[in-house]
Amino acid sequence: MKKFITLLISLSLLLLACGCRNAFTAPKEVTLKYLEPTGMTEQTASVVTILSSGRVYTAGDSYTTTRVLSGVLLGNDGYILTSSEACNFDISDNGTIYKGEFSQAYAVLSDVYQDQKHYSLKLIDQSAEAGLSLFKFETKFYHEDQNGKKVEGFQYCVCFSSRDLQTGMQCYAVGNSLAELLANNTFFHTSFSDLRLCVTKGVVSMESVPSDILDPYTIGSRQAEPYIISAATNREMCGGAVYDENGYLIGIVASKLVSDTEEETVFLTKMSLALESSWIEEYINFVSQRDQIEIPYTIAKNQEADTQ
Repeated sequence: MKKFITLLISLSLLLLACGCRNAFTAPKEVTLKYLEPTGMTEQTASVVTILSSGRVYTAGDSYTTTRVLSGVLLGNDGYILTSSEACNFDISDNGTIYKGEFSQAYAVLSDVYQDQKHYSLKLIDQSAEAGLSLFKFETKFYHEDQNGKKVEGFQYCVCFSSRDLQTGMQCYAVGNSLAELLANNTFFHTSFSDLRLCVTKGVVSMESVPSDILDPYTIGSRQAEPYIISAATNREMCGGAVYDENGYLIGIVASKLVSDTEEETVFLTKMSLALESSWIEEYINFVSQRDQIEIPYTIAKNQEADTQ
């Protein structure tokens, strides 16, 4: 009888685990419904929520945690670009740094698709020096066109702007903003549901932050200085898109701008750091050449999109 009860409990736990898995993770292939190109549908559909899990090692103990960030869809091959913070699980507490280790990441499509599945991602590269990381969907995506025909890839992906940044130019930030606040706990990715994106409006407040104020980002011998936007963001929007007034990508949110004092760290209101689209292109090309893989993306030139 005891063996039977133990077996029954084991089977129940197995079924429960399978049920949770099926509720959140996706099949090998998915076909997305056609989206009418209205408002900012194209821009929001090109942004995903990133659920990144890892372990933090404290003195004699460790625990699992999940971070929420945002990312952008690069092209039909399923590559997602986001902040390097997606792989950073180091924790600082009163001057002590506890090491962390990335384990797994998932992406949730924009809520315009009405799809809350957690799609497993493969880590392609991450560079804290460049401020960026690159993932790829393990699911194969298709979408329906206007005539209901099945087409490979996504209906919408980001289109990089070829314009030079200018102080005062209008911009929009798109990303997740409330996921960690609304979750019951942040231990596992399955704790996050009903994930939604938000859009905030602002301007480019400063074209670049001088290297004597903030350390520049680097790829080998090349450097990039972040710029400042006034669009309201929070930590979960890190990795999300920054668009110009025409809907072209002018960068991604890098981090909130903070002021550190001996007493506290203050997050400055409506002041966020962003990485320019040209720097993102540098990073993608670097990873592509180093690993000998094709990573397609699109650049807008003279209001026309040319695939690179």
